[in-house]
Amino acid sequence: MKNASLLTVLMAASLAAGCAPMAPAPPPASLPAPAVGPVDDASLAARVQAALADDAALRPYRIEALVKDGVVTLSGDVKSLALHRHAAALVLGIPGVRAVDNQLVITG
Repeated sequence: MKNASLLTVLMAASLAAGCAPMAPAPPPASLPAPAVGPVDDASLAARVQAALADDAALRPYRIEALVKDGVVTLSGDVKSLALHRHAAALVLGIPGVRAVDNQLVITG
C-alpha cells in the first residue's frame, strides 16, 4: 500500500513539474519576409517609418529604421518582448521588406 501511495505522489510531482511555466524564448534576431519585386531603400524606409508612427502601440517609442537592400534594421528601446515582436511583425508585413534585423532593446 505504501508503494502505491509513493507512486501516486511521484506521478503527481512529475505532472506538476511538467506543467510549470517556461520562460519565453528569445525573439529571433532576423526574420525572413516574403519575396516581392525590387523596391528602392529610400521609399521603403519612408513606408517603414510611417507604419511605425501610425501604430498606436509603437508610437510612444523612438524606433529608428535603417534600410539596406530591403533589409530593415530596427533600433531603439521598447518596454516589452511583445512590443519587440510586434515591431518586427509590423515591418515584415510591408511589401518590399526582405528581412528584419530586430535590434530593439527591451527596457521593461
